[in-house]
This record gives sequence, C-alpha cells and structure tokens, in this order.
Amino acid sequence: MRKRLSLLLVLFLGGIVIMTGCRENKNSRQWIENKVSAVSRVYPTEDLFDLFKEFPEGFEIRSTNWYKETSTASYSQQVELTGDASKKTITGTVKNVKSEADPYRETILLESNVTYTETGLTFSNPDVSAKDMKFSGFLFQKLSLNKDVLANLKLESKAYSWETGDVDISYYITDSVINEYLHEDTNQEVTLWIDFNRDALIGYQFGFAVSFKGAKSDYTETIVSQKINEGALKNAE
Repeated sequence: MRKRLSLLLVLFLGGIVIMTGCRENKNSRQWIENKVSAVSRVYPTEDLFDLFKEFPEGFEIRSTNWYKETSTASYSQQVELTGDASKKTITGTVKNVKSEADPYRETILLESNVTYTETGLTFSNPDVSAKDMKFSGFLFQKLSLNKDVLANLKLESKAYSWETGDVDISYYITDSVINEYLHEDTNQEVTLWIDFNRDALIGYQFGFAVSFKGAKSDYTETIVSQKINEGALKNAE
C-alpha cells in the first residue's frame, strides 16, 4: 500500500513539475519569439499584391499614425485597406481624425477612398494626394523581421496572458530603415512592440500588430488574413 501511495505521489508531483514547466515556457523569450517571428510572412513585402501569395483568401491592412497631441485632443492618420481575393484588388480609405476626450468625439479632417497600384496609392478625392500622407507606404514594405533579427535585439518586456492567451513582446532598436521611415534622427532608439492574440496563436486566424514608438513618432500597422480555421478553434477548446 505504501509503495502504491509513494508511486501516486511521485506521479502527482511529476505532473505538477511538467505543468509548471509548460507555464514557465510560455512566458519565456524563446517561446514567444518562436510565435511572433511569424511576422516574417509579411516583413518585408515590397509589393502589396504579393500578399495574395501569402494570403490567397484575402487580407486586411490597417495603420495608424498618431502625429499630434494637445492637452484637449489627439490627431491621427488612419489607413485601412482590404485585399479582395476574388477581384485581386486592394482598396480602402485614408483619413485624418481629431479625437477629443471630454466629451469624446471624433472629427474627420481629411478623407478619401484609395486604391493601391504598383506605383502606390491613388486617391478618389481630388483634394487629397500623396503629399497629405504622413508616411510613404507601409513600414513592412521596407523592414525585415524574422526570428534571427528578433533574437539579437535588446529586450524591453515580454508577456503571455494565461487569461486571454495573447502574447506581446517589445524591444529597443536603432535601425536606419525604421528611423528614415518614421522621420526620426539617425541614431534615435525606437521601441518595437509585437502583439499576437489568441486567435493567431492557435491558428484560427492569422494576424498581428507591430508598433513603433520613437521621439517623434507613434505608429502601428496591423495585418490580418481573411481565412478562418474553425477546426483550430474547436481543437483549442
């Protein structure tokens, strides 16, 4: 009887060790980077039409640049594009928004429908042009991110949420491509932050957000595939 109890105790404690190890592993830099390094599917993609090869069912691109802030309001430029797989077109909108907090309201300062071509964005509103864009194109068209690059960056923070299943990780980086795009000084250190939610981690829907914050810039771009994998969601439950 004692031998049986001892065996059960060993198995029980062994299970705890294994479970604990798994939890600690998901909080490790290596585990998180193995997940978020999937951004290499997009970084870099110079021609947006090449995203149809990576996401044949279609995709969405969203970017936000917070370009000004006062004591009463913040100002942002927001670009939203949809890659239509059936038509092989990439269209969307660009708008400049003034957001006030007390009371909360948004005012559209500039707006136009846009179409992406191989030469860049074209604007349906004749009062809007490329000169109104805060940045030229998207940063993922110019920047390379992969597991090797991330592993060599200076870590700021990392987190895995056991409640939501989301992960995020941030780094300090000084990079000429980033600084030129964001109009930062040459040697400016920028914070690079990558966020993957649970849907992306379990394979339900691929998508992520990458943010860059420097001395002059606060910019985020998000890429989400249109494909939904219902089987992945069931397996995760």
